[in-house]
Amino acid sequence: MWYGVSTVLGRFINLLTTPIIGILASAINGQQGSLYAAIAFLNIVFTFGMETTFFRFARDEKPSTIFNIATSTIITIGIPLAIVLISLRDSISDLLSVPEAPHLIILAVTIILLDALASMPFAKLRLEGRPKKFAFIKIVNVILNVLFIFIFIIAIPWIQKNNLANDLFANYELEKNALTYILSSNIIASAITLLLLIPEFKNFKFRLHKTLWKKMLVYTIPLVIVGLGGMINDVSDRIMLPRLLSGSQEVRETLAGIYNLNFKLAALIIIFIQAFRMGAEPFFIKQSTDKDAPATYARIMTLFVIMCCIGILSVLLFRDIWEYYIQVNLHEERRAGFIIVPYLLLSKVLYGIYYNLSIWFKLENKTHIGAIITLIGAAITLILNYTLIPKFGYIACAWASLACYGFMVTASYLIGRRYYPVPYDILKIVVYLAVAYGIYFIHSSFINSVPDILILKVGIGITFIILFVVFAIFYDRKEFSALPVIGKYLK
Repeated sequence: MWYGVSTVLGRFINLLTTPIIGILASAINGQQGSLYAAIAFLNIVFTFGMETTFFRFARDEKPSTIFNIATSTIITIGIPLAIVLISLRDSISDLLSVPEAPHLIILAVTIILLDALASMPFAKLRLEGRPKKFAFIKIVNVILNVLFIFIFIIAIPWIQKNNLANDLFANYELEKNALTYILSSNIIASAITLLLLIPEFKNFKFRLHKTLWKKMLVYTIPLVIVGLGGMINDVSDRIMLPRLLSGSQEVRETLAGIYNLNFKLAALIIIFIQAFRMGAEPFFIKQSTDKDAPATYARIMTLFVIMCCIGILSVLLFRDIWEYYIQVNLHEERRAGFIIVPYLLLSKVLYGIYYNLSIWFKLENKTHIGAIITLIGAAITLILNYTLIPKFGYIACAWASLACYGFMVTASYLIGRRYYPVPYDILKIVVYLAVAYGIYFIHSSFINSVPDILILKVGIGITFIILFVVFAIFYDRKEFSALPVIGKYLK
């Protein structure tokens, strides 16, 4: 429980960074999106799948030996790669649309290396069953990051504005160095996190046992490939977008920033999906030997989609509130970017559905099929982004994401029927999604004519969500009557 709680709570706390960074110009937010997309992508390479590999091989070998080999692998790969990336910082900064600030690449690589070095101590804490320390350090990391971003972007400019420490902050220029301050905040948080994990390195010895290391590499390389494919689906749009859009550099960065901030609205639903994954995977594995497991998985899928629909409506029906979250009141141009949110929300839900569907290739040891599906999905994302962005702009990224996850869901469902048939109620799933989006379209057709009173619009949104819940309960009365608490009122 502690592992899941710390992850979800950390994501909730991290949401505070969006309105803080959102104060800055849209172009800066676009650059920040590109940098952090690259960081997420390179994290896969630097950690090289060693966390999963550690858990797998620690079952059969001495955990301390595997820890030494896994950590040594990260060091062996990470340090030379960091040196190469830093030496190529001018080219990389141009690729990531920050051509005038190659020093940002040094900061980004530092973050990646620190986080990679911390990954194995975190894995060690999990293996040894020390969830409270794991959760504490994870949450401290997020809090420190948010705190220092607040200090750099809100507190120091306020001090400057009120002439409270002119000498101390005489050379402080927020707009010019904003990305430096954001990345520096991350470095401080990551460095302190690594310091808190130093006791886990107490008995570490640099070891690359030839035979065992070879087995570990054979196991982990496919994981890395799949991880990179999955990350392409998640972050390639924010790297490609400023490169493929037309217009001046400032225009391209501004449009990328609009996309990046509205993307974060759609990503709100990922928190729920992450929480679901934390609880669902152990349950799936535990139930796999039960004769009624397929029917149970089908029920879970239906309930998952219902909850996702509530999440979708919670974003789409309260646009006025979420626009404050991305600081539309300060930067009016961001309002137009909301057009991508309905597409991206649906693509994220499809991602969650794919995760549920993927249980068959985990239970049947057909993970190679999952890898192929992921890589084809990545190819779809890259091809569509490359061909459509120049013509249609940032909305093409939303279409590409929807097409990618649409393919992955369809492929996993059709192939899964052959290996591990699950009686998913496709009609119900489609009906729930259709009703949710139907409510959104009805709502959007008249909400602009409603008096601009926030509490009134919020009340209308809540009413529509209640209507959806009532519809779901009566449309699937049998399913809900079997649930605890609410079920006794439906029998």
